[in-house]
Amino acid sequence: MSERIKETYIKLIKAWSDILNSSPFIAAIDAKEMNLNEGKGNLRNFNFDFIPQPYWGNIINPKVIILTLNPGYYSKDDYLFNKKHEALFKNNLTQMPGLNWLEMEDSKDRDWWINTIKDFLDDSITTHDIYERVGFFEFIGYHSKSFPSKKYHSYLELNKNEFGIETGILPTQKLMFNHIQNLLNQDEGKRPLVAIIWGQKFWLQGIEKLSDIDYIDTISTTSHLLSKGNLRPYDFKRLKERLK
Repeated sequence: MSERIKETYIKLIKAWSDILNSSPFIAAIDAKEMNLNEGKGNLRNFNFDFIPQPYWGNIINPKVIILTLNPGYYSKDDYLFNKKHEALFKNNLTQMPGLNWLEMEDSKDRDWWINTIKDFLDDSITTHDIYERVGFFEFIGYHSKSFPSKKYHSYLELNKNEFGIETGILPTQKLMFNHIQNLLNQDEGKRPLVAIIWGQKFWLQGIEKLSDIDYIDTISTTSHLLSKGNLRPYDFKRLKERLK
């Protein structure tokens, strides 16, 4: 592991560890840049009553990286669940310890992730193996009922309108891009395999290196399943081999 990867990893978790102590839960470096009074859609789309969940799993030396859009919420029950596990979610931001959604009991998110990767689970690959070998990253770490991707041509436009960010990029987002870029800049033998579940348009805009590598995308862009039916056979085989 290079010193550059260690550096961007430490900067990323440090930024997310500096969240406000009470709602709205926003990373301090993001809060300085946000103007929510000018944000046109934030009151409808994003909710800061939840602890952010920008990443989980192995985000420092993963064998596989899975990219998606952002954590969701759907009902009052979700708010109560997040309130109950607030300490765990805060610990995940500093990776002390990390969060394993695949082993969270009575959780919709657990069911969602199990359903996403279930075709890879067998005697040689367990949920704990997935947790130890895969880094999961959200394009935006803040929660929403739905992600307004269809409204915007670029993530810069999205951030300007949803969060009132003049530069168009959340500071925590920039740190994440830098960290993932460093992970992908490793030699091919060390470079993690990348699978994009959702938000391919935005991820390609944010991380230049993605355009240079043979990343995996799903056949149906509206489905989050990394399944035999939603991946090309070659890509499913590559993921399976990397996860063993």
